[in-house]
Amino acid sequence: MTKTGRILLAVVCATISISALTSCKANQNAASDESSHTAAESETMNTFDSHSLVGSWFSDRENGDILTFNEDGTFTSSAWLKNGTFSITGKTVYLTDALGMKKTLSVGSYEGSATLVYSDESSGHTYYRTQAELNEVKTARESVAAEEQAFNKDAVMKILTTGEWLSTNGFTLSMTDTSFTVSKNESHPNYGKPAEFDFEPNVTYRYQIASIERGTNVDAFFIKVKVTDENGSERDTEFTIGLKGDNTYTLFSYAIPYAASFTKTVVLDFDIGPMSIQETQQNRTEYPTVATYAIETEAPKETIIVHPDGSKEKVRRIRRVDVSDSSESSGN
Repeated sequence: MTKTGRILLAVVCATISISALTSCKANQNAASDESSHTAAESETMNTFDSHSLVGSWFSDRENGDILTFNEDGTFTSSAWLKNGTFSITGKTVYLTDALGMKKTLSVGSYEGSATLVYSDESSGHTYYRTQAELNEVKTARESVAAEEQAFNKDAVMKILTTGEWLSTNGFTLSMTDTSFTVSKNESHPNYGKPAEFDFEPNVTYRYQIASIERGTNVDAFFIKVKVTDENGSERDTEFTIGLKGDNTYTLFSYAIPYAASFTKTVVLDFDIGPMSIQETQQNRTEYPTVATYAIETEAPKETIIVHPDGSKEKVRRIRRVDVSDSSESSGN
């Protein structure tokens, strides 16, 4: 296994309990040095005692706390706790600061060196024996975060720009990677009614993504954007993309004129990077297949087919009330 691979795996293992650490290590590839590496970690864990604590430990907390243990059983904390006392039982370190605050740390391991892990859902962090080890972990995490952000942006751009979005009140939203246009949906039952469509035919705004956050407990992206309207006025706002069902996405934003909520059903291949509409047309590279959708009215049934290049084709079919669907199909 490469050093980078071991670093990334160790970052995960250092933030969980010792039992989970053993399980995590078991999933490493059977490299030639694996047995000696694991043996070194086991020896570190088995020989850890109060003397092993003495010295400074460097944390991955946002404020960079440094925890220093002294021979006389006292400790100092640069940014987390008040100075206090400590004790160790087995693989657990107990801290009590001058205000009576009690915390516990679990002994873990990173690249054969001991770590101290504070497990907390909101502010968990890990202490490393040297600044160099901490820097290695930070570098690995930054690399993972950059890759995740790049993937999220690719996924968001693909969802936004592939096919068209439809609102329930009769508008179509078409998006590129830099702008979006709202227009009247000619297939909507209310099309042509002045009370419902007394607006400009098309409105185009420019937008730029500032950041993307993927939901942890919901299937959604929360996107901070800067939107510039047709008059040049800028506004910081948000887009929210949700997954309503199989291949059905929702888009919500107060920055979109005439309608804040849109949906579309589209089949996407996230293994293929997104491209702008202009690039796609120039390179003749097709978007993933876009699903068709039907608008049910009392009028003749209409089906809209969205082609890979973004163009639409409207198919109208007259339903005969005296013929069943099966008969009608066989007749065609």
